[in-house]
Amino acid sequence: MRMATRPVTTPLGRLGTRTPGSSGCYATRRAHALHALPTTSSSADTLRRRTSVTVLPAHNYGPCSRRGVVRRAVEGQRDQVPVETDSRGLTRLVLRKEGWQFWECTLPGEDKPRRLHYVQAGDSGPPIILVHGFGASAYHWRYNIPELAKNHRVYAPCLMGFGWSEKAVVDYSEGKVWVEQLRQFISSVVGAEEPVVLVGNSLGGFAILATAGQYPELVRGLVLLNAAGDFDETRPSTDAPTVDSPALPTAVYFEGLIEWFKRTLISLSFQFSKQPLRIKQVLNMVYVNEESVDEALIESIAYPAEDANAAEVFYRVISQAGTSGVTMNTLFSRIRAPVLLLWGSQDPWVVPARADRMQELYPADRINLANAGHCPHDDLPEEVNAAITKWVSDLA
Repeated sequence: MRMATRPVTTPLGRLGTRTPGSSGCYATRRAHALHALPTTSSSADTLRRRTSVTVLPAHNYGPCSRRGVVRRAVEGQRDQVPVETDSRGLTRLVLRKEGWQFWECTLPGEDKPRRLHYVQAGDSGPPIILVHGFGASAYHWRYNIPELAKNHRVYAPCLMGFGWSEKAVVDYSEGKVWVEQLRQFISSVVGAEEPVVLVGNSLGGFAILATAGQYPELVRGLVLLNAAGDFDETRPSTDAPTVDSPALPTAVYFEGLIEWFKRTLISLSFQFSKQPLRIKQVLNMVYVNEESVDEALIESIAYPAEDANAAEVFYRVISQAGTSGVTMNTLFSRIRAPVLLLWGSQDPWVVPARADRMQELYPADRINLANAGHCPHDDLPEEVNAAITKWVSDLA
């Protein structure tokens, strides 16, 4: 018997149809064998409650279904994490345009809560939080969530301004908004009964370092994958004349024009960089395994960029990045948790010498990944998953 379907409406728009009771999985173009990992509710109380798993029979879930789908769901919950097997035999999340789970975060000084997104899998074991980099989303951990969830409760939030999270027009300088987001996420979604392991790639590495420095009691360990951030010795010079300097007597007059010009350039850069072909070109520059740069990954980056506020967020993050007074030197001086550096050796942006400098600042463990680039967790997921699993299990 074919089940009735109904339109699905999300904050990002109308996305086709969903069968009542289904998870609304997003159908990619290539056929894969699908199964699903159990998740728990976004409620902190429900997250802490252990529930039984019910196996649901495969059936038609409407236009985004596939034959032979084996689904599992936490009893009483409709949220699921569908996974698929790729052409290499690796298990990964199925891309869902409507996203996975949502929660609300109220920033200091604001009355209106912000709607933020995350993926959660695994219902037992020490918690791990995976934090993506600039322009990416929770889906960038597609190969890591299913594997790590075998022994851990795994959470992958979309940072505010990225992915399926609200494109909030706020101050992004120094990453303070992301530190507050992660603090509230740990407290209200994960549950603060035990400290968490934070795993961050690129910009996400900066965000988790800042969080661990400000809230050390929440953090059990840090895993940095090609983490981004300036060092004291590499910061842009602050000796340039300011708008109040006699060296620039007409600077105030031209300040508005300069700001308009900068905004225009960044806006044009955003319009160009969000095109699927350009996204693929950039990813191929920083990935070693070209098979990982597939249609699903490109779409997961391009789709959220269509949000009405995406260009403004892009401008704010880019233009405010250089105003940060927080360097890696400062961040490492504030933390006290164990650190593992997982470094893609073929990263043209955050080169291995930066990992060398981090080890001079802090006694971190390190694993070099010779066949990975800027995003080793997606470029070389099997080795990264094994390294994270072993390192976390060895933590005292």
